[in-house]
Amino acid sequence: QFWRGTEDTMPKVAPYPFARAEIIYVIEGAVDIELPSGETVHLGEGDVGAFDQHTDTTWTFTFPFTKLSVFPEDDA
Repeated sequence: QFWRGTEDTMPKVAPYPFARAEIIYVIEGAVDIELPSGETVHLGEGDVGAFDQHTDTTWTFTFPFTKLSVFPEDDA
C-alpha cells in the first residue's frame, strides 16, 4: 500500500497506532517514530522499518512524505 502526506493534508505530528504488523519503506521525506519506550526511530529515504501489531507510536514528518507499507500477516 502506498501512502503520501503533505503539509496540506496531514499535521506535522500525528499518532499512529499499528493495528497490524507493518513493514515500511520510505520513498520520500523522513519520519521520526516515537515508540512507547520513549525511543525514537528515524527513517529517511531508502530506509526500512518493521513494527509489531498493537504498538502505539507518534510520528513527526518531514514533508512531502511517501511510504510503501507491507502487511506480512495479510499474506498468511
